[in-house]
Amino acid sequence: MIRIAFVMPDPTMVEVVHSAWALHDKIFGKSPDVTYTVDCEIQPAAVVDRHFNADVIVSRGGTAASLKAANILIPVVEIPITSADITFSIQKAIKKHGEMAVGIVGMPNTIRGAYFLQRRFPFTVKAYPTTSINIRDLIDGMERAVADGAQLILAGHNTCHYCEEHGIPAGLIESSIESVFLAITEAKRSANVAQVERENSLMFRSVIEHAMEGIIAVDKDNIIRTFNTAAGTLLNRKP
Repeated sequence: MIRIAFVMPDPTMVEVVHSAWALHDKIFGKSPDVTYTVDCEIQPAAVVDRHFNADVIVSRGGTAASLKAANILIPVVEIPITSADITFSIQKAIKKHGEMAVGIVGMPNTIRGAYFLQRRFPFTVKAYPTTSINIRDLIDGMERAVADGAQLILAGHNTCHYCEEHGIPAGLIESSIESVFLAITEAKRSANVAQVERENSLMFRSVIEHAMEGIIAVDKDNIIRTFNTAAGTLLNRKP
């Protein structure tokens, strides 16, 4: 059984995941051996605690970056945020708030598509990268955008929530069904690879454990990674 966990930073993305998964099943066929869950928890420690048995985690933007930076043992697949996603998000935001200078705030992997859009609109569109998804860093990015003349902020859930509380027009950077669809394809591939590697590791471990010789292996940091029963008997140490 392959388990894929989607960790989405905004509740509005949950339905997008369901729609993309349904389309993926329709095109490539539904596999009874693959299941998925969708969660809006974004703190790395909590994600690992909730999804410790997942074969792969799928997320986007700053959440994906923070999970990768946390060096969790579960593979993380990132949902790409394309220039098309940002274009759609800008159009949706200006439809609500009117045409005005746009400041796009977020981690570099969230807003990279913005750099291709600066001449696509009749108003200013400028990116303001942040160093993390810490709320203080996000607020700093938003304040830089406003100080630079941005009248409408395009960002993630937390920044938009802060802007709404302080009367600043804001719009959410959304992910399209197509972007999530691409991530599902990559997640299934990564999960299959991880499963094969896990099976090979178990086979290797079985061979090591049944060897008559004592076997010890260390990594580049001289940390013991393999220590079989025979080695424990020879050295009078518990593996």
